[in-house]
Amino acid sequence: MQYQLQRIIDISDRLVEKYGTRDPFEIADCLNLVVVLSNELVDLKGIYIYYKEIKIGCLSVNASLDDCMKKVVCAHEIGHDRLHRSICNGFFPESDTHTLFLKTEYEANLFAANLLISDDEFLDCAQLGMTRLMMASELDTDPNMIDFKAEILKAKGYNINLQNHCTLFLK
Repeated sequence: MQYQLQRIIDISDRLVEKYGTRDPFEIADCLNLVVVLSNELVDLKGIYIYYKEIKIGCLSVNASLDDCMKKVVCAHEIGHDRLHRSICNGFFPESDTHTLFLKTEYEANLFAANLLISDDEFLDCAQLGMTRLMMASELDTDPNMIDFKAEILKAKGYNINLQNHCTLFLK
């Protein structure tokens, strides 16, 4: 397993264990991160800001998102705080090189998936033959988080083959 992926897993697992929750809003509060639900984020789902001078992180989440997506965005922004704070100067450097942007966004998505979905919950759903959409509904998350969690579990050595459709839908 890649070093960075293992680091992402370790950091997110430690947060869940330390704070006894997978709720990203509770975890953000425990980390003393300021969370703002904003109506001003017209084209953005969320943003992470770190103020080095006063050592405070702020997560802004688009208030118009549904509750499920607010959790996903909050977890993603916590990922930026835990993984990328050292490269942040004020706003997260989304205008920096395209490669850095793609890498950090990908890592924050992996972090969010691992924070929000336990291995056991995912594997239980997979064992029942659920499709990724069924799993997302059951686990109250976005289908993309299912894909990222599947990637994590594959890296851990699990044989994960998700269907995009239910083969028994006419049964």
